Amino acid sequence: MLILDFNDSALRLFDDDQLLASSPACAVLDGEDFLLGEKALAKSRLNPRATYLKFWEQLDQQPLNRPAGSARSHADIAYYHLRDLLEAANTGERKVLLIVPAHYGSERLALLLGIVQACSLRVTGIVESAVLAAASIPDTPAGGGDTLRYLDISLHRVSVTDVNRTDHLQTGTARELWTPGLSWCVEQCIHQISQRFLQETRFDPLHEAASEQRLFDQLPGWWQTFREHPKLTVELPAGLRQHRIEWRREQAELVLDSCYQELQKVVQEAAGRVLISHRLAALPGLVETLRPCGETLVLSDTALIDCAREQQERLCSEAEAPLWVKQLPLPSASGEPGAAAPDADRSDKTQLQATHLLHDSCATPLASDLRWPDHKPLLHFQVVEGQYQVEALAAAIQLNGQPLAGVATLALGDILRTPQGEVQMIQVESGH
Repeated sequence: MLILDFNDSALRLFDDDQLLASSPACAVLDGEDFLLGEKALAKSRLNPRATYLKFWEQLDQQPLNRPAGSARSHADIAYYHLRDLLEAANTGERKVLLIVPAHYGSERLALLLGIVQACSLRVTGIVESAVLAAASIPDTPAGGGDTLRYLDISLHRVSVTDVNRTDHLQTGTARELWTPGLSWCVEQCIHQISQRFLQETRFDPLHEAASEQRLFDQLPGWWQTFREHPKLTVELPAGLRQHRIEWRREQAELVLDSCYQELQKVVQEAAGRVLISHRLAALPGLVETLRPCGETLVLSDTALIDCAREQQERLCSEAEAPLWVKQLPLPSASGEPGAAAPDADRSDKTQLQATHLLHDSCATPLASDLRWPDHKPLLHFQVVEGQYQVEALAAAIQLNGQPLAGVATLALGDILRTPQGEVQMIQVESGH
């Protein structure tokens, strides 16, 4: 089984043993084709007008503002990006578990499922990152009334998700801070460094695209250095000269202070332990800034992945339509962390209802009376006595591989084959 950790700062694909591929959400149009992931990042400052960073954040099928090769929408670019990630992974495994943030609502999730399906993958389960983060903590005390808080960052937002602890762990309130996310933090640091170069050496790294790209490329390494050292020497070449400045961690903390202040309030107001993702913990000095504000715990970069592997039987199924898991048992519910316990909500799959029709990477919400498609309908869907029924309006319609004659009652996961392609009955729960 594959595990896709879905965060646009870097989509990460794992198998049962290791990380197969990682790719940040960046696309640069090069002629008629796209450079994607790390290759795109390495060119993003050289050609900013041809750079796309928000295709996962603004996932939709609306026409792009300007032509972009063969891509007509953000969904097209997202498809190319995921396909490129799979090619880099070089795996024949087709089953995948998705880890998604709690703020990822039903409409975007439905479109994401369509893109994953278009890449010849079969989603066997969907789990929210916050509840998986909470379940990854083996020493969480049993009992009710407490709340865990999960902090994470993506390219364009910082998210705060509460996980309620009663007799199980369940996603509660999810919100985003005003801080725009990792891209904003990067821009603040780049601007600060360039200003210091100007003041101390009269060299402006932002004057030429090439030097700006070098600064951008090296910034993650400098952040990592700050984990062990309070200062470092920043060097950038310009012609035959090598310009140097000293950059201190406290200076980086200062330029990111507005973000850090918001996060301090979030930790201070938390009712229980605050879990910090490895992505957020990478910001220079943030962890040290938050520790005095409350009980915090930094998760490892594989904490959610390891927990997903342990919970695989609970999170995944062979059903045609994946479940969106928002709750898990307390880690202390059994003698071994991550051990599966009975779950009546998941075992009784016959009670689950389809909410959307999935066709050609597009999910259409079901209605009490729906003819599909709008132009020259092939299928007529109706709700009769609480059950969803379908009637074939054309020949050569099949339901689960058998000819559809007359009216049939539909169940979650059913597949209808039509002259315009397959239509699948899927379930998407309401987002927060």
